[in-house]
Amino acid sequence: MPEPMVIVLPQRVSIVEAAQLQGQLREASVQGGRLVIDGSGVTEIDTAGLQLLASLWRAGGAGADLRAPSQPFIRAAQLIGLDGLLQLSGRDPGPSGDVPR
Repeated sequence: MPEPMVIVLPQRVSIVEAAQLQGQLREASVQGGRLVIDGSGVTEIDTAGLQLLASLWRAGGAGADLRAPSQPFIRAAQLIGLDGLLQLSGRDPGPSGDVPR
């Protein structure tokens, strides 16, 4: 079985980074196989970044796993109601977290 392709999200995932990330995700989907998205280093994520990831899950995210989402990532997803879709329900965001813009 081939190794999964891992995409490490940057610390800041705003609309600018989401545009770059979209290209990486498109490339990964062309290559096929398992995709792992590492959200452990995210300190700030806005609605555009979350919507991009949500679109991946809506399009058949069964081929993708979200690894170690950070507290700000979880909190932002919860605030805009995407925690269920991104399978973050039940994860504790802790006391901190950035609000999506």
